[in-house]
Amino acid sequence: VLYCNVKSKLCEQVKIVTKRTMLSKISQIYDVFGFFAAFVVKAKIMLQDLWKQKLDWDEPVNETTEIKFRKWTDELSLLSSIKIPRYLFTQLNSVSNIQLHGFADASESAYGAVVYVRAEDNQGTVHINYLISKTRVAPLKAISVARLELMAAHCLSKLINYIMDGLNPALTVDKIHLWLDSEIALAWIAKPSSHWK
Repeated sequence: VLYCNVKSKLCEQVKIVTKRTMLSKISQIYDVFGFFAAFVVKAKIMLQDLWKQKLDWDEPVNETTEIKFRKWTDELSLLSSIKIPRYLFTQLNSVSNIQLHGFADASESAYGAVVYVRAEDNQGTVHINYLISKTRVAPLKAISVARLELMAAHCLSKLINYIMDGLNPALTVDKIHLWLDSEIALAWIAKPSSHWK
């Protein structure tokens, strides 16, 4: 089991919330596997809103953003209480039917992907573990949700490639299932590449 090491200094409230102090807090969270990606992206969305407002680096943010950011900072200390199971087949000969299940989704504010591994042990018990996730804030230039769904699908495909490249050669993945709820993006993916610029 893994835990997040949250230093008390990170949880301290800043005196004045500015674009610079927000970026400083967000950039201190080092999360390679995206365990807390859904939490961190909320702060990144707030920061992006400040870019849209064309706020200077040291100009105080509006009251609504300050309240949201201070609430987010208060919740930082809760990250250390989250347990992340990392048992992933220490005995390779005891598991079978290994599957990767990836999910991609998008909204007007952000998009992302997450991958889980599913396997059965010798007793037929199914084990499902979180592997990795990635989130991105939507571009500043407004684009359609369908296009963002396509970007989420691309993010998911990159995550799957990353996992497959890093897997133990003795481990065989029997099936890969990738899930996307946008029929438009799925139709775009199904078309031959010659249809696109």
